[in-house]
Amino acid sequence: MLNQLGIKPDGSDAGHRGVRSCLVALGTDQIKRLRLGVGLSGKTGGAKKRVLTNFFSARTAATTADCGRCCSNTG
Repeated sequence: MLNQLGIKPDGSDAGHRGVRSCLVALGTDQIKRLRLGVGLSGKTGGAKKRVLTNFFSARTAATTADCGRCCSNTG
């Protein structure tokens, strides 16, 4: 379940190796990032399974709409 959306305007990779790889390849940390939270309220663990599986088609449309709203509100 997607439970958080946020824009990070710049900064470090925060320990995320995929982000680090992108920052190194681009040669800068001055890039905007859309952050998606994939947790389940009140539950811990199992994030790997949630992150690495496909969205259901209904959830894909809702996530696309959520991301569009988040990005359009950043100015």
